[in-house]
This record gives sequence, C-alpha cells and structure tokens, in this order.
Amino acid sequence: MDTPERFVSILEFCRRSSLSRGTVYNMIARRELPEPTRLTPNRVAFPESAIDAWFAERLNQQAAA
Repeated sequence: MDTPERFVSILEFCRRSSLSRGTVYNMIARRELPEPTRLTPNRVAFPESAIDAWFAERLNQQAAA
C-alpha cells in the first residue's frame, strides 16, 4: 500500500532549512528550489519528497567540495 505524499509548508521548510521566507521565495523564483504545489487559492506547499531530494543534493554537493 502506497503512502500518500506529505506536503511541507513554506514555514515548515524555513524552520528545517533556517532560511528566511523571503530567501525561499527568491530561490523559488530563481528555480533553485522546487516549485511548490498550490493546494488551495491561498495555500502552497512543497511535496516532501522534493524537499528531501533538495536537502540530499545540498549534502552531496558539500561532501564533494
């Protein structure tokens, strides 16, 4: 049985990453972060799998440096 995708709010992502909301939105605009999914007209969130992949990529880049 597949587990449904969990979504991570912008605020939760900011807490996990220690980035400010403004920085997150700038990174989205520059396509440095995955595009969030619009859940309702006033709510967007990231698929958790996309955020986990983004963090893993950052860690791999740091390890390679």
